[in-house]
This record gives sequence, structure tokens and C-alpha cells, in this order.
Amino acid sequence: MITITRILFTPVLAIALAITAAVPLVHAEEDLLMPDEAFPFKAEVKGDRLQAEWNIADKYYLYRDKIRFSTDTPGIRLGEPGLPRGKVKHDEFFGETEIYRHTIRASVPVIREDSSVNEFTVTAKYQGCADLGVCYPPITKKVTLTLPAAETAAVAEPGKPASAVSSLGDLSESLGLADSGEDEVLEPDVAFRLDLAVDDPDTLVARWQIAPDHYMYRDKIKFKLDHPEVRVGTPALPPGEKKHDEFFGDIEVYHNAVEARIPLLRSSKEPLDIAIDATYQGCAEKTGICYPPIKKTIKLTLPATTKTSAVLTTPEEA
Repeated sequence: MITITRILFTPVLAIALAITAAVPLVHAEEDLLMPDEAFPFKAEVKGDRLQAEWNIADKYYLYRDKIRFSTDTPGIRLGEPGLPRGKVKHDEFFGETEIYRHTIRASVPVIREDSSVNEFTVTAKYQGCADLGVCYPPITKKVTLTLPAAETAAVAEPGKPASAVSSLGDLSESLGLADSGEDEVLEPDVAFRLDLAVDDPDTLVARWQIAPDHYMYRDKIKFKLDHPEVRVGTPALPPGEKKHDEFFGDIEVYHNAVEARIPLLRSSKEPLDIAIDATYQGCAEKTGICYPPIKKTIKLTLPATTKTSAVLTTPEEA
């Protein structure tokens, strides 16, 4: 067996791996994915920001410092990308570096210097590797996106109540907490993006991408599951950053990103459809605005398991 060290992936290599059965460079179950399969990329414009997302395949990762965005469209300029912290890894070529696995989202300010421009082309560059020791060359993607109509002032429909976030923004402005419109009050799903998925038959994983200049309270993260054959165990959460809060005292908070692993206690080995409630709360640092508790209900299908607990009588809240 030939031992793979660090090599670059090219289309020629892909063909060679496919046709050279006599020289098994990798096990069949570790066949290399094509770049678009290993690092699926998508982008869209929401408001005045470019939202980019990668759903990275298992056993692959992206380098944080290799992610770049640019545009050559006249009248459009991109600001500094907002990227969550990555996991520190010692790389034999790049030294101490940060990497991303699974889902990663970036938020990039889109500065419209010409209000007549209604679409632009963004170039995204990124680079990643497979755990088995193969690194891909830098990947470049060009995407043409449509911009929303240039906004003047938002007008509420008669008789239609403003959203909670709009009310918060209006209150902030009336109290003099907003600064010339630069510190926009983000919608909760933009400020705290939640992805909750099945990790294995007995574990769920919840990941939040937290917008720049925002944070989440560690002790406000709760999960509740009302099902006769499964309940939630104690979630595993990383330690947070220490913060003194004028309302809650000394607490722990999260910036950028956080992941929670949620054990499940099951009384049945059969596949199950569940609906789990996730509750969390956070604040915006620059405006001083704290969001009301956010509750999301996510429907999931649990695969069959080989482990069971004692018969469950009452659902519990974590």
C-alpha cells in the first residue's frame, strides 16, 4: 500500500485514481470527492449583505484565512467579511491555522456606490483539504447576484403591526442608541443562524453562526422534546467568555459560533420522527439591544438505534 502524504488534487489525479486499480492509493470508501462535492458553495444577497455558505463534506475542511471575496462590478464595493472563529489546527505547510468543518457562513457588506446598479458579480476564492492528506488547489467561483431595489424609507402597511425587531430598532433610535443608521438591527435569524441536525441515532448537534458584534447567552440555550419514546439528555456546551451583564450579572456568552451536542435517551430502537424545540437568546453589542428569547421547532427523523434506555414516562427539558 502506498502511503499518501500531502498532495494536491487535480483533475488529472482524479482520472488517475479512477482508472489505476492496480495501484490502490486509497481505500474505495475514501475516494476523493470533486471540489464542488467536497465544498458545496452558494451565495445570495439579503438586504445590504452578501451571505455565503459552504456545506463541507465529512472528513474535509476549509482554511479560514484562504477565504476571499471580490467584485469588479463598477459602482459596487465589498466590505470586510464577517467570519466565525475556526478550530485551530497545526498544518505542516501553514503552521498554526484555523479551519472549518461542516457548515460555515460568511456575511459580507455590499456597498452600493451607484444606486442604478441592480446586479453584480462576486468572485469567491477558498481552499481546503481532505483528512486523508490530500489538499485541493485554491478554488475560484464567480456568481452573478441581483441586488434589491435601492431603499429609501420603509413604510408600514396601515393596520399592520411592526415586527419585534423593527420596534427594537425604532426604540433604539428614539433613545439615541443608534449611530447614523450604521448599526442596523438584524433580524433574529440573521443575527443568530441555527442549524440543528442528526449527528448519529442517539445524538443531535446544534450549530449557531453569530453575526459580528452580537453574542448569545450560554445559560439561555435550552432544548425540549415532547415524545413518549425519546427525551433530551444534558447538552454538551463549550465554556463561554466571561461577561458582566447589567441585568444577569456575571455570565458566559458566545461570539462568532457555538456548537452544542445533544444526547438522546431512547426507549425504542425503531426510526422515529421527532420535533425538538430550541430556545436561545442574545444581544447586539453596539446598540445595546437584547433580543427576546428565540424559539425554533425543528422536525427531524432519527435513524434506528442499537441502544435503548429505561422506559420513559415523562419528557424532560434540558
